[in-house]
Amino acid sequence: MRTADVELSAGYGRAVAEDYQVLPSGQELSTQLRFITADTSLGAAPVKFSDVALFDLGFNAALGKKLAINASIVALPKQPSFTDELVWQGASIGLRGQIAKRYALGVQGAGGPLLGVDGLWTNTSIFVQHKRRLSEVTAFDLSGGVDGSLLSPSRGKGGMLAEVSGRASVLVNVPNGIWGGWVGVGYAVPVYSHGNTIGSMAMSADPNAGAASLKLDPQPRLDFTIGSGVRIGDKWDMFAAFTIVDRGDLSRAQTLLPMLDGGFDQKQFILGLSRRLDLKFGGKRSRAVSAPMLML
Repeated sequence: MRTADVELSAGYGRAVAEDYQVLPSGQELSTQLRFITADTSLGAAPVKFSDVALFDLGFNAALGKKLAINASIVALPKQPSFTDELVWQGASIGLRGQIAKRYALGVQGAGGPLLGVDGLWTNTSIFVQHKRRLSEVTAFDLSGGVDGSLLSPSRGKGGMLAEVSGRASVLVNVPNGIWGGWVGVGYAVPVYSHGNTIGSMAMSADPNAGAASLKLDPQPRLDFTIGSGVRIGDKWDMFAAFTIVDRGDLSRAQTLLPMLDGGFDQKQFILGLSRRLDLKFGGKRSRAVSAPMLML
């Protein structure tokens, strides 16, 4: 469960260089490497740059002009020597459809392993997005919805959480679609919680310990992101972003979630690459997007 601006977490790339919300045609394959830094959340030691890295692989495909499907998987290629977390860290799948000229509706499901103990977390999100172009080079991107999370340890009592969330971003691009940039903030308020979180946020915790009796106590969240992308060929784009993920207080484990990706206060430095595919289906080649540079 990640913030919306780490867009493979939502499984969909929002257009920056092009003025659309749902991929109009073809397919796109995207990868990104995320370096995570944090204070004392993984064991007793801070997580420094390059100590922990996540690798995302995502795929988007248009299903007609107003509907697109997306999927992604997350791997953990780098972790500290004192931890033993799974290489597989999550997967997601979702749909997004255009419901009006500047409005889109999306639904997303995701899941992955709990941090420090055996078990799984799952998340479902439903959101509405509105995009309004202010000028030839700038646009507002606003979205809001509901997120529901379920913590299911193999032993002990789990928990559940529901949040109402929103995000506002400013998008900037040059008219020829070669470059785009964005800056945004996200805010989420818990509206329902039940059960427990995991008592130990240490990745080296006993995997058979289950969930400790710490009642889940979620707090409002405020995230920030800034990024930039550049078109490097007819079908290739590169992007980089910096995201601050807000989640609870490190001194109170009941305000955190037992997941490596976004479950506690952290910073993510992101480097990514995307490739336009335009695969043939039924003997027809997909219509190319003139400037496929996406914010991921």
